[in-house]
Amino acid sequence: MLIVPKPSHHAHPPSVARCSAQGGITYSDYHQWLSGLSGDPERPLSASRIHQAHQCVGAVMKYAVKSGLVASNAIAGIESTDLPQRTERERRYLTHAELLTLA
Repeated sequence: MLIVPKPSHHAHPPSVARCSAQGGITYSDYHQWLSGLSGDPERPLSASRIHQAHQCVGAVMKYAVKSGLVASNAIAGIESTDLPQRTERERRYLTHAELLTLA
């Protein structure tokens, strides 16, 4: 298991503090933390940022496994369906007349 340092900032979700006390990161702790990123009422993250955070943590965990720091990657079981779905905004393009007005 990966030993997580005790959180120094109150913004960390309780699951991080709990897994630190238990000595490692579990799948359920990570899933709860990941879900909380979009549910934070003060600063919710977009789906795109949550995907980026997951990719970053996944890369760190892969490195930890390859380096022998952890026996297995506890978060490898997170599926793309577990992450928030990205929504693409409707794009609005300028008409020819609008473009000429700007030029």
